[in-house]
Amino acid sequence: MSTGDPFLGIPPLTEYRHPNPDQELQRQHGLTGDELLDADLLRKLESRWRDHHLPLLDKLRPGVSEDRIDALTAPLGLQLPLEAKRWWGWHDGGDVGPLASDRYLGPGFEFLPLAEAIERCVWWRQLAVETARDIDSTDAASDPHFWWRASWFPVTERNGALACDCSVAADTPTPIYCPDSHDVVGRTEPGTRSLRQLVAWWAEAFDTGVWKYDAESRQWNYQWELLDPIRARLV
Repeated sequence: MSTGDPFLGIPPLTEYRHPNPDQELQRQHGLTGDELLDADLLRKLESRWRDHHLPLLDKLRPGVSEDRIDALTAPLGLQLPLEAKRWWGWHDGGDVGPLASDRYLGPGFEFLPLAEAIERCVWWRQLAVETARDIDSTDAASDPHFWWRASWFPVTERNGALACDCSVAADTPTPIYCPDSHDVVGRTEPGTRSLRQLVAWWAEAFDTGVWKYDAESRQWNYQWELLDPIRARLV
């Protein structure tokens, strides 16, 4: 990774703020403090894991303190919003098992430890720079931020990242984006209003039978036909 490139050299976030101000983003998507991820919803998700006997349960790591989270993400020029801090403060992801799926929180979605999420963030930034370099300078896509905003931080991945937006005020909901090289909408419009909404959708996927896990065969059963199409990228 080239540290000579400002985007990859991880400058202060204020130098690379996305043009949407916090207030405008909240106005557009109706975000309120009532939508913050909380312990009750996290316990609900974990109870669904227990109901389905997920291998992840034996691989959960202790949560990370807010001070430690701030220290680890500071070199990225980011401060994670409260919802993201609650996510990794609850559990620091899961340890890798014999199978990659052993730490899936849902089909295809790994519960990433914070350190790995940081590595993935740097990787996505590097990919954005390399992609932008091959595009004519008069095209908007020649800007690395067209592909990956400096305020984004990956929560999990499945055929691309689900990224929280760290440009919002720290104690307000963080929209979740689904950046994809083939989907402009995923890069410009949030897929969910908040991390709370995303976690609620995951818990609901177990309740509605969209997600099922067979502990005996160690296989996920994904009922696509039961899924609301608007949630397809996130659930």
